[in-house]
Amino acid sequence: MITTKCVIKAINFAIGKPTLSAAQLQIKFYKGYNWADSMMKILEEKKIVSPFREAGINCRKIIASDSVIEKIINDMGASIPGAENTSVKT
Repeated sequence: MITTKCVIKAINFAIGKPTLSAAQLQIKFYKGYNWADSMMKILEEKKIVSPFREAGINCRKIIASDSVIEKIINDMGASIPGAENTSVKT
């Protein structure tokens, strides 16, 4: 199950990176491929990563600026009870 807190953690992980892949998410969060693939779809829906282009290209470009990412995180964090400290890491 992918929770809002997991999405926020994945978004924070993406900050400052030029690209992101499902494999990177699997390694960072010790999750399986299905979880990482679902997370990539969520990040694509939120316009943080580029759409899947073609087979063989595993990385997706981070298309949102850090300030846009910070706003997304702050908006999402506001909807989590007790999530006052979910701000972007600097």
